[in-house]
Amino acid sequence: MTREQENRINEVLRQWHEAGRAHFTSSFQALAYDSEHYSKHYHVGGKYIRLDVGGSGAFMAEIETGIIYGIKGYGVPDKKKVVGNLWDMSFNGADLFR
Repeated sequence: MTREQENRINEVLRQWHEAGRAHFTSSFQALAYDSEHYSKHYHVGGKYIRLDVGGSGAFMAEIETGIIYGIKGYGVPDKKKVVGNLWDMSFNGADLFR
């Protein structure tokens, strides 16, 4: 994984996190959105990058192509649910917030 790829992943995660802030804070005023329970982070595997929220899986991106998939279960991409392309600079992480 190159430094540029790591920077891109972190930028997409930041965009995704910020896209959900207004909805979360209006719905759950007593909870801290920036806590570890709602933080966005990633784990790099052999073929996929897992994009997680807190301790739960949310999306998987294929390292080679950058295609982001929804998941069937943790560690299992749902290739029928394509969300975007991680390596496409026009893709905004806010698109991961639904």
